[in-house]
Amino acid sequence: MILFYIVLVILTLILLYMIVVLVIYLFCFTNLTKTNRVINEKNNYYPYLESIKESEELFEKVNKESVEIESDDQLTLRGYFIENEIKDKVVIIFHGYKSKGSFALTYNYYALGYSILLIDQRAHGRSDGCFIGMGILERFDALKWIEYVINRFGENTSILLSGTSMGGATIMMASELITYPQVKGIIADCGFSSCYEQIKSCIRGFPKHPTMELVNLYSRLFAKYDMKEITSAESLSNSNIPLLLIHGKKDDFVPYSNLKICYDASKSEIKDYLYVDKAIHATACVDGKDEYDLKVKKFLKDISF
Repeated sequence: MILFYIVLVILTLILLYMIVVLVIYLFCFTNLTKTNRVINEKNNYYPYLESIKESEELFEKVNKESVEIESDDQLTLRGYFIENEIKDKVVIIFHGYKSKGSFALTYNYYALGYSILLIDQRAHGRSDGCFIGMGILERFDALKWIEYVINRFGENTSILLSGTSMGGATIMMASELITYPQVKGIIADCGFSSCYEQIKSCIRGFPKHPTMELVNLYSRLFAKYDMKEITSAESLSNSNIPLLLIHGKKDDFVPYSNLKICYDASKSEIKDYLYVDKAIHATACVDGKDEYDLKVKKFLKDISF
């Protein structure tokens, strides 16, 4: 009888553990309310609030057109197209986790004269979707946005892909799938290589194993993707698209070691990188503004964009 109760307690604890991890999974990998991170004086991003506000003010000020496409799994994905002086060069900008397109104007490609496509990734902003794919699902959406630009503006259009954090991972993971010569380069700021390893590094208060195995199981069951099925490094090793990688050395969310992993993996003949010593996650364009601008402009010159 005692053995029965011991087994019952153990099974109950295991079930409770699985339920708690499931709740955390749903909280982290769904965005049902389409809410976005709040920046305030209580977190590390407060010093960058002015830059974010400037980005949003610019977004509100410019003339923009609402656009939409359909994903391979029949989601309606939405964005804004901002026509500029240079009409045949389009920068497609991919935002990060639980953010939205309008935040992504922090680095001002618009000031350089390029036309811009600001997209809301699936399960973010105005786009449909329940589950966040951490770049693994979104890489296929990236192809759809590239096709949209080429179909709309013609085969002579040049395209630059720019992404931050999960947006950077999205376009790096998509790189091996991109066969369009119109895509001239990728700029990825603080993107991670492996979804699985990134999530594992964020686990607090639980054993990393078997928690990660359980999280990945839920991902396969509910979101229909395996967190191990592709990494940015694997994709870049099969791509020759010119690449610029940027990362903050004080990034405690996506470790800056990801930059070296991705840089070393890329087989492109044109590739470069920039570490910004003072930057935390996604703040390199503010903390290292001058060197950031110089590196981006040099890269754009190198790829004739």
